[in-house]
Amino acid sequence: MSDDDGAALRALIAGGHIAQATELIQTLASERLPLQRINLYRVTWLSAPLRGADLKGANLRSADLSGADLSGASLRKARLDGANLSGADLSGAIFSGAAASGVNLSGANLQSARLQGIDLDRSDLSGADLRDASLRQCRLRRADFRGADLRGANLTGALHWREARWEGVQSDNQTRWPSDWAQKRDPV
Repeated sequence: MSDDDGAALRALIAGGHIAQATELIQTLASERLPLQRINLYRVTWLSAPLRGADLKGANLRSADLSGADLSGASLRKARLDGANLSGADLSGAIFSGAAASGVNLSGANLQSARLQGIDLDRSDLSGADLRDASLRQCRLRRADFRGADLRGANLTGALHWREARWEGVQSDNQTRWPSDWAQKRDPV
């Protein structure tokens, strides 16, 4: 994606021309052009059609992409701090190296997503579907997992997990907890 395409997309979204922005994304996707490093800082684009998009290094800080289809997207090294991705489909998305503190992922579909090693401090994952997701070595200080589905999820090596909220989470015998989970909390 060229800088001109990124600027055009941002202008369309900011101007409320969502249909045209969607058309531009679909055109770029059909040309197999990556959306790497696109700047969507503080943009509101509800239900954005970004399925399978390559958003490596994208700036999505404080963006409102609630309800977006980001299934299978690559968000490697993306800046997601403070973004609203509530209700978004992020199933199978890859977040390695992303900055995601304070992100709203409430009610999001993160099934089989790879979130390992990212900073989820102060993030809202309440009611999120995290079945079979990898949260290995994530930083979870003050993260909210209330009511989340963690069946089959891998949380081994998670940091600051004691400071997160876990009330009402669903888990099963396939859920892999931090090694000291049983010492401080009963598995839910």
